[in-house]
Amino acid sequence: GNSKNGSQALVLNRVVAGTTGKMTARIKTGLVSANKQNEFLDNGFILRSNADASEYILLNVYGKYSGNSSSGALYARLCYANGQGIPSHSACVEKQVMDAGHAASSITAQTIIALSIDLHTDPQEKHNHVHVDFKYDGSKGVVDFDLERDWSYGSLNDADHQYVGFAMTDGSFRVTDLGWKTTSFPGAVCSAYPSISCSFASKYLGGRVPANTDVEPWVGFS
Repeated sequence: GNSKNGSQALVLNRVVAGTTGKMTARIKTGLVSANKQNEFLDNGFILRSNADASEYILLNVYGKYSGNSSSGALYARLCYANGQGIPSHSACVEKQVMDAGHAASSITAQTIIALSIDLHTDPQEKHNHVHVDFKYDGSKGVVDFDLERDWSYGSLNDADHQYVGFAMTDGSFRVTDLGWKTTSFPGAVCSAYPSISCSFASKYLGGRVPANTDVEPWVGFS
């Protein structure tokens, strides 16, 4: 399986986000063994989802390690979800994150990574791109996915896929400061990124989350 407890949390912003724009977040993420490519799939950022989250693009960020290492090379993969979650890594395109000097980047499970995820259409080629900038430990990295060249699932750039959010199955994937600013609606005026807040502790008295039972988070939208 690709989660520790077999459960999956999907959180969508209820506001129509459009199909182009920029998502920002700070994360800590998990490490995946190089020979276990189907692990950690359903953790990441939901882009161009339909209203019931049965079809969307997921950006998955993680470290990949070999042996017993406590650190791993930083990778991003773009996955196509159709139904409940990502069935296997064959539905994904994986790219290693490189810095400006084309050197590989390394993270641990405690590395705080600032992400900027830009969904846009190239004005010349008319190709759809998911361009991601990474900042962590004083370093910078970048990766770009061309939805027309890099995979065969289409761009989902249509009126039925205009929601964003996040997916989570593994406790090592942690998200804060998540926001989205659309470029799909030129007339919209917004001075700050809207945000999605999620807290399990806030849902329960005294911040004590019950053990060994199904629990629900408190979710707030700005």
